Amino acid sequence: MQTLIEFSTGKGVKHRWPLAASVDRDFVIEFRTFLHRRTTSRNGHPSAHATHMSPRQIFNVLDCCRTMSRWAAQLQVKNLPSEFDNPFTEDLVGNRPRKDPVPKCLIPVQDRIAITRIMDEWELCQFSRSLVLPLRPDELRRLLISDVDFDDRELSFATRLGGRDFNKNRLPFRVPFPAAIEPILQHCIANRTEGPLLRRRAVVAGRKRPMSDVQTIDDLAAVFCDYQRKAKPGDIQSEQDLKKLLQRMLSDVGGIDDRVQRVTMKSLFQRCEMKPIIRPYDLRGAITTDMERAGISELALRYLTGHAVNDILAEYVAIDPQTEMAKYFQAIELLLVEICQWAVELGIAAD
Repeated sequence: MQTLIEFSTGKGVKHRWPLAASVDRDFVIEFRTFLHRRTTSRNGHPSAHATHMSPRQIFNVLDCCRTMSRWAAQLQVKNLPSEFDNPFTEDLVGNRPRKDPVPKCLIPVQDRIAITRIMDEWELCQFSRSLVLPLRPDELRRLLISDVDFDDRELSFATRLGGRDFNKNRLPFRVPFPAAIEPILQHCIANRTEGPLLRRRAVVAGRKRPMSDVQTIDDLAAVFCDYQRKAKPGDIQSEQDLKKLLQRMLSDVGGIDDRVQRVTMKSLFQRCEMKPIIRPYDLRGAITTDMERAGISELALRYLTGHAVNDILAEYVAIDPQTEMAKYFQAIELLLVEICQWAVELGIAAD
């Protein structure tokens, strides 16, 4: 909405369309022209390189305005007259630009091996899973010690804390992990019994103590309830606000946050002299591509990446994540060997 406010309060615009109800087709046309001319940085930082907005982002802005106008005109809301004619029509908003159906893998196995070779002990412990498993960045940040099953070599992702912490689509799923990262996981856990699996460098090094000490999942739930009770009025208006509060709580008890995760991964990319356009999220795309090329079935691929499995075949076909992931682990054997060897050299794993 920042771009809409910037345009609507600009010189000459506010006088022509003083109210939201006065917005018409001409407003949308001029706003769309403004978006095509506007330059912005990728992360919104004032010192970052600025480029013109992409067609996809322009569509996102216009589509958001269309949705907002439709919502504001509802009888239950009444922020706009009920007879308001939404000017954000399909011919002006357009259609969402399609992605390349055959995209190039931005971070192949060879590049992930190169990243492994420059990691220090803390980086390997916290981010080696990002090089192997098809997990979203927020799913990795929310991992708890109790989510690690060493008997079956699986990471569990499910709704927790009475439904206040949940996955995308609220789907519980389990992702097998290879034997190569088992000693790394054990090193991450150390002597702890509960808490965030991934921790900040200062906490791991002992230079900083977590604000709360948690020993069980009940301790974690009690701390989270305390955070809810102390939240300011208006801070929690939706379930997504609860997830943000949970992430803040996990950070306070020693876990990494979004900024640490993003900055560290980008630093690794830069040290490997990778293209600046590559994002940490591109790792998930590269890993999913490798999984598909390894022969993992479509149903299993959807399940292992945390997507809904709504196909009718899911009613008849049993998914075996262990067998399916074994195909993928065999395909990336060089990467797993490198991770294992580097863990030994750093003193994380035994020879």
